[in-house]
Amino acid sequence: MVMNLEDKLTKQFTKFSLKSPNPKQDHPWILEHLHADFIELRTLFWDKTSFVTLQDAISFYKDNNIDVDFKKGTRVEDQLASEQVEIDEAWNSKFLKIFSIIEEREIIYGEDYPFVYDKEKIKIKTEITDNQKVYLYLLISSNLNNFSSLQDILTSEFESLSKFALSQYLPSFIVEEFGKNSEYTGNTISKIKALSEKLKIKYREDQLKNIAKTASQEKGLDIVGWAPFEDELASMLVVLAQCACGKDWTKKKSDTTYYSDSYLDFIKLKPTHAMFIPYGLVHYDVNFFQSDRTNSRLIFERKRIVTLMKKNIEKFKELRSYSIVDRCIEFDAIEV
Repeated sequence: MVMNLEDKLTKQFTKFSLKSPNPKQDHPWILEHLHADFIELRTLFWDKTSFVTLQDAISFYKDNNIDVDFKKGTRVEDQLASEQVEIDEAWNSKFLKIFSIIEEREIIYGEDYPFVYDKEKIKIKTEITDNQKVYLYLLISSNLNNFSSLQDILTSEFESLSKFALSQYLPSFIVEEFGKNSEYTGNTISKIKALSEKLKIKYREDQLKNIAKTASQEKGLDIVGWAPFEDELASMLVVLAQCACGKDWTKKKSDTTYYSDSYLDFIKLKPTHAMFIPYGLVHYDVNFFQSDRTNSRLIFERKRIVTLMKKNIEKFKELRSYSIVDRCIEFDAIEV
């Protein structure tokens, strides 16, 4: 039986509780900006009139035996002397860093930030704008383990949102989805040949033979944008983009190179490779978090996507994810 959106929302929020991050099982959780995400997510489902304080966050982590990576994922109590003061200072120091990221976000995102931050405490704003809902959608999409009943919608529509954002960034480009919501049909080989025809770039038959005829996936290409000339020659600007919501997104950032290195014959001008992710990587060091993993890719992360969607907000409101965000805002569960 195919479930509609309302059925999925009901299933998702029946006895809903947040799943705690586990750095030992999910290596990226050692990164402090991901813990900032989790605290924001918990705040979204907290009592809408109350702040989540730094000490609330510490207590939640301790009560749920969540390890923060003080050193290689081990418990702080196992690393330090048994003096309680020293242990408490270590926890407090770690969470001061995490809350400083939240404080930065309030400044960086400005009016698009859906939370109020005040001296190491955070709460959801009383009135949420559509731009702030884009932020919340991206926050939710970066924590898919908590939304199993809605995951297929969130990930599928992240590709659509990425298309809208790229269209806004490159308004003179033709921008199309090549992934889950694509109009390209058939198996992988036929999709690549159809794209080849559109781009007027030859495909490499010898390389396509390596793809199983039963394969239907897009081999890592989700969004494609190009700016053709009237002469239809292959010397033009092309963007090949991958969309990824999982915390292992860094492992996927090279997927689009299959198209530039193997499947299509970009002999005139190599394409630009891009990555769309829902994570907030911009910070005050004029760099990205995980900047060592973003080299050679055009990165569209949370801040950039939120900014680009401002002039395209009606497109976001057409997505089912808009209703998902509304339901999350309405849901009140102080125990999360």
